[in-house]
Amino acid sequence: MFRNPASLLRSPSSEHLAKFDSLMNTSALNVEQVVRAVRRRIGDIHRPLPEEFRPAHLSVALIDAVFNPTIDYCRNVVPIVNRYCSRFGLRRTTMPCEWETAPGTQETLGDLIGHYDELGAAHLRMEVFRSCHRSPGTSVYKADNVLNCARALYAIGVNVLQDVPTKCSEEIWRTLCAARGIGPSTAHMLLMYAGKDDCVKGDRHVCDFVCEALGVNRVSPRLAESLVAGAARQLGVAPRALDAQI
Repeated sequence: MFRNPASLLRSPSSEHLAKFDSLMNTSALNVEQVVRAVRRRIGDIHRPLPEEFRPAHLSVALIDAVFNPTIDYCRNVVPIVNRYCSRFGLRRTTMPCEWETAPGTQETLGDLIGHYDELGAAHLRMEVFRSCHRSPGTSVYKADNVLNCARALYAIGVNVLQDVPTKCSEEIWRTLCAARGIGPSTAHMLLMYAGKDDCVKGDRHVCDFVCEALGVNRVSPRLAESLVAGAARQLGVAPRALDAQI
């Protein structure tokens, strides 16, 4: 006997949620429901991307992504990134509709690593970032993980913004998540900030949006990502651009 997929959500078990994902993901109707929700709630999906999706340098995108999890973005992360940019004479973002900063004029990850080598991690943490925030579940300072991630990315040939879309997303994920305290959220954000157009991050905002579109109480991050990406393709925009508007 057919069961309403939404009824599976009464149980919080991962098995039932996986069954729900399977049922919901097989129907183009669900993508269409998300498309209708986008048109109803967002309207103009071609608005300029928010500032964090327009970093002028890969170093800026990395600092933003590493500091972002678990602390308030506007109150804490933006001032941290701005202090770094001010110290080294950088602009934080490009203007709306402006092309990416050319590789030859960007601050590279090699440059970022050089600042740590010259000034020391403690100086960057206390005098530049002015932050003692630690990566979730560890004693590692987020400022120190900026260096750890920069070195790891540099080692696989990622040095400027234009390098990120040319790399396999899974390789960047594995590289970043090998650092203590760096999880999928940070990897996802860096990919999106740095221009990986096929990325959607199934965070609370995206999941809540998809739940409302489908009229259900709960969806998994993976299903939310899949449906938003499908809706983006139907609407003719990059999935990360639609995520940014949600």
